[in-house]
Amino acid sequence: MISIEALIGRVQGMTNDWLGPEWGPQAFFVGKSLAMIVIVLVPLLLTVLYYQLVERWVIGWIQVRKGPNRVGYKGILQPIADAIKLLMKEQIIPDGASKGLFLLAPIVSVAPALAAWSIVPFTPGWVIANVDAALLLMLAMTSMGIYGVIIAGWASNSKYAFIGAMRATAQMVSYELAMGFALVGALMAGQSMNLSPARTATTASSSGSGSLSCRFSRFTSSPGSPRPTARPSTWPRARARSSPASTSSIRE
Repeated sequence: MISIEALIGRVQGMTNDWLGPEWGPQAFFVGKSLAMIVIVLVPLLLTVLYYQLVERWVIGWIQVRKGPNRVGYKGILQPIADAIKLLMKEQIIPDGASKGLFLLAPIVSVAPALAAWSIVPFTPGWVIANVDAALLLMLAMTSMGIYGVIIAGWASNSKYAFIGAMRATAQMVSYELAMGFALVGALMAGQSMNLSPARTATTASSSGSGSLSCRFSRFTSSPGSPRPTARPSTWPRARARSSPASTSSIRE
């Protein structure tokens, strides 16, 4: 059976033979990037769809009713039907709205959220974009979704929609502060803004030097600070309680 590395090398060789040494590497890079994007986004979107289906089943169980059960076997194809229905719905643009900005707003909201997955290392050595400042890029990408909400509220030409967009923007900014502080732990553990070495460091065995506890102890302790000593196993009070002679003398 051909391994993945051998298959990639064979495809790269065929591309270089077909397009030549000048355009072959560029075409192979573009094709490889597109294939990796499809491999990441298709399972991601399917997972989101079927998480929604499970949520609807649980809500139906809570409310003592049946959830989606019409499309497919016990409703298993309901997310696909909902996605097709959403894509085929009529696009309604309010009167007086800015058409260009109104259509651009959902793209600005969704595209950065999907692009943030390009820097996530799913397996060692398998990442779409191996960026050195991956954590900063993730914060920047997730922050750009705020502009989509602002553009949607502004382009609708309605004061109430704009007020709601401002409220949603303030809420998203407050959540991003907590998310940024949560990433500090991963930064301390990996000691790198690149997620690939950070993932390797956080998944190392607890007995090695790359474990989280060892790295955290080295980070928090100063070079000149004395090491903590272990508590002695025998103390005078413990010896007095455990010795029969001392117990009899105390009773007398």
